[in-house]
Amino acid sequence: MKTAIAYGSVARGTAGEESDLDLLLAPKARHEALAHELFLLGARHDVTISPYLVERGSLGDLDPQFVESVTRDAIPLKGPPLEPTVRQLDLRPYTLVTLYLDQLPQKAKVALSRELYGYRSARRYKRATYESRHEGLLGRVGGKKLGRGTVLVPAKAWPDVDALLRRRRGKRWAFTVWIQKS
Repeated sequence: MKTAIAYGSVARGTAGEESDLDLLLAPKARHEALAHELFLLGARHDVTISPYLVERGSLGDLDPQFVESVTRDAIPLKGPPLEPTVRQLDLRPYTLVTLYLDQLPQKAKVALSRELYGYRSARRYKRATYESRHEGLLGRVGGKKLGRGTVLVPAKAWPDVDALLRRRRGKRWAFTVWIQKS
C-alpha cells in the first residue's frame, strides 16, 4: 500500500453508529482483492468500509473537488497526505447564502432584515438625541453581508442562520466555500 487516507465523518470526529469508514487507497495489489478483504474486515467488525481505490500513479489525476473534500479532514494512515492540505492553506469553512425574499410581504422582509443584520435607531426628545443599536445574528456569529441578498456565514453558525431563515419563511440557496484566514 503506497497511500491510505481516512476522510469523511470518521476523520472529522463526527461519526455516528450508522457512519461508514471512508478510505482513499492507492494499493500495490489488484483492486478487486483489496476491496474483498476490506468488505470481510468490515463484516467481522460490523463496520461499513467505503474504499475509493485508485492506481498508484494516478493520485494527481483525481477530480479537484473530490481531492478538496478528502483533504478537508484527511488523516493520512500511510504515505504522504494529498498536497496541499486544507490545514496547510489555513482554510476555514463558510456558507455562502443567497436570499430569495420576493415571496415575503414587506413587513416580513423588514423583520427578517432587522433580526439578521441588526439595526440602529435615533430618536429626538426636546434637545437630546437618543440612539440605540441592536446587533443582528449575522454580526454576533461573525458573518458578513456581501451584497444585496448575499451573506457569508461561518459554517459552525450556519444552523442558527438557517433556523432564522426558516422561521421567517425566507427562501435561500446555500453552499460551502473555503476561505483562507487573513
